[in-house]
Amino acid sequence: DLDFAASLAQLLHSKGSGRELDDWHPKWRGDLASAVGGGQWPQARKVAVPTWRIDDANCQLCHRQPGTLEHRFSCSATSPEEGWPAAPATAANALSRLGSVRRR
Repeated sequence: DLDFAASLAQLLHSKGSGRELDDWHPKWRGDLASAVGGGQWPQARKVAVPTWRIDDANCQLCHRQPGTLEHRFSCSATSPEEGWPAAPATAANALSRLGSVRRR
């Protein structure tokens, strides 16, 4: 089993390349922290900021649908071939405490 939290902590606090991840560079720590924390704006949201002058609201990975939060869970470029696994039974308590927007 992979301890996800421990693996993330190792990457977020690393000062050099990880022992098992030769392609990792510490300068990406901020990007990883932002992505894990939900800090990445979807493309459709970025288009809504006029001063940024972005005119393509489509997903920048598949270019087939608007890049929305909902699309992130169904994008053909990032979805596993077999689909996303169901949450384990042990997560039911935590999931029941989340609002519908965070639960999706």
